[in-house]
Amino acid sequence: MFKVNKEEIDFGGKKIILETGKIARQADGAIIATMGETVVIATVVGAKKANPETDYFPLSVNYQEKYYAAGKIPGGYFKREARPTESETLISRLIDRPIRPLFPESFRNEVQLLPTVLSYDNENEADILSIIASSAALSISGLPFKGPVGASRVGFIDGKCVLNPTKKELENSKLDLVVAGTKDAVLMVESEASGLTEKEMLDAVKFGHEGFVSVIKGIEKLSKNYGNNLLGANINSDLSSRYAFRNIPFSEIFELTEKHIVSSDNVQIDLPSFLNYLKERKDEHFIIEGQYRDAHQARIIIQELEKEYYRGLHNKSSSKTTSISTSGYLKKYNSKKN
Repeated sequence: MFKVNKEEIDFGGKKIILETGKIARQADGAIIATMGETVVIATVVGAKKANPETDYFPLSVNYQEKYYAAGKIPGGYFKREARPTESETLISRLIDRPIRPLFPESFRNEVQLLPTVLSYDNENEADILSIIASSAALSISGLPFKGPVGASRVGFIDGKCVLNPTKKELENSKLDLVVAGTKDAVLMVESEASGLTEKEMLDAVKFGHEGFVSVIKGIEKLSKNYGNNLLGANINSDLSSRYAFRNIPFSEIFELTEKHIVSSDNVQIDLPSFLNYLKERKDEHFIIEGQYRDAHQARIIIQELEKEYYRGLHNKSSSKTTSISTSGYLKKYNSKKN
């Protein structure tokens, strides 16, 4: 009755099963991911149109784990499960961080991603499985997601890196590191370590990245029959309008701001004056007619140009960083790969 697609992936000696097509069929993308007896369902729904007043990407990630997943019933004074726990909030952020940068800069459609733990075996943690399930759901959803991404947990036990250690193994580990990224680069690292050297940390990041490449290949194989970009045409036209001001020197944009053609404080733009200014430039890169429908869109573009300009000044003037940081590990690792 249902067309069910299933993919089995070898993940560091453990088996992950990704399944779609049977449950939550009205969602844009839905994946049931299983590792051991831990089961997570991730669903994603994206709005077909963007709110013209929205100047950011409204992605919502709401990770949920209920007592029933571990076979328990809430007791005591509170009999119901209300707001998200601290753990759920942190894992939601863990899922969000590697996913958000892989959407186009111009994408403003609302997207809701809901990973929910259906079963927990007290051995295989659900956070890594939720990142993988969310990535797979986005990959088959038709949204402009430049993934997939993979994730893994790395422990350091008896002087060796261990991929996806169990909860019990982590008790004897000097490292609890979560790494996520694409096939080509690491996007996110979160870790807790005790007395490890910089080289050992960098090796652990590399070890974790190499470990989840098989997961990414499995998601790509599963998504071959899906993932048509339903919103591609809208995104391309949006990109052309957002970057039409790219060749205007920022000094001229700043002069316009001083003349109150553009006012960041009052969010007011004299759009006809601004368009006349562009026409007077007679620049072949500008296509004016029908491109800017309201002042709000022009304001967003100018604010982004201003942000990029000041970022460029900061990068030129900033001194070389000597402190050891997570971003330093990522830069070293990604530069070695390239």
